[in-house]
Amino acid sequence: METKLTLSRAADLSGHNKSKIHRAIQKGALSASQPAPGEQYEIERSEFERVFPPKEWPSLNEVPERSQNVRSTGSFETGFDGRSSILAFKLEATEARLTELQEALTRERDRADRFEDERQRLLEAPRTEVERERAERERERQDAERRDQERREEAERLRNELERSRQEQDRLAREADELRQALLKPRSLWARLTGR
Repeated sequence: METKLTLSRAADLSGHNKSKIHRAIQKGALSASQPAPGEQYEIERSEFERVFPPKEWPSLNEVPERSQNVRSTGSFETGFDGRSSILAFKLEATEARLTELQEALTRERDRADRFEDERQRLLEAPRTEVERERAERERERQDAERRDQERREEAERLRNELERSRQEQDRLAREADELRQALLKPRSLWARLTGR
């Protein structure tokens, strides 16, 4: 049995998404180590099972059971529940993408720091070599900054999409609740007398 798990392996094994496990690491609830900055986390299996007990691991193929108490509002509830499930799935996918982008940004910053260290070292080399290496490192630095900016913009776009999805999910939940309340109200006296 594996004694150490990567973030991806822990997610595959337990059925929890990577962003949830990553948040637990960032909050200090789950201990993990990195062999070097920017590399994958390593999590002791016993530590992972302490925070995420195996009995709570959801099955990847689990299908939520529908409520047995189905009334005339079932068609409305099914429609709202279906759309809410799709939004929940999109939220999880967006959060996972944000986590990947944050990890990529961290790696790019580490690369930029290494480029700067190398640039300082090259200042001590012969002038002609320094100029050639400086031009090359400058191009690499600019490329790294461009990729960093692109990832920042992508992360911002995903955050906006995530917020819109959450608002849509909240709106659907309110509409479903209003429909349930309306259908549960007692019929009017005229309706009871006429049987309509």
